[in-house]
Amino acid sequence: MPLKGLYTVNEAARLLELTPGAVRNAIHRGALAVDQSIPGRNFIAAAEIERYRREVLGRKGWATARTEQRPRSAPEPSVETTTPEVG
Repeated sequence: MPLKGLYTVNEAARLLELTPGAVRNAIHRGALAVDQSIPGRNFIAAAEIERYRREVLGRKGWATARTEQRPRSAPEPSVETTTPEVG
């Protein structure tokens, strides 16, 4: 149960459908902000969980990343050049 709109790492992981370790890694990277009003405990605000869900989880996975980039199999754009005729 959240404490005044604050969630533990395990509760946040459940809400985000991640493992607690993944949430801890996000905290360590600075991608997920914590409230340390109680020393030694990390609490995550409900608004921060929603922000993380929108901004980070909305773009996860290879399928999303590949649609944003030019396919690897496509040829590089070329500049048309003329070659002098030999003869």
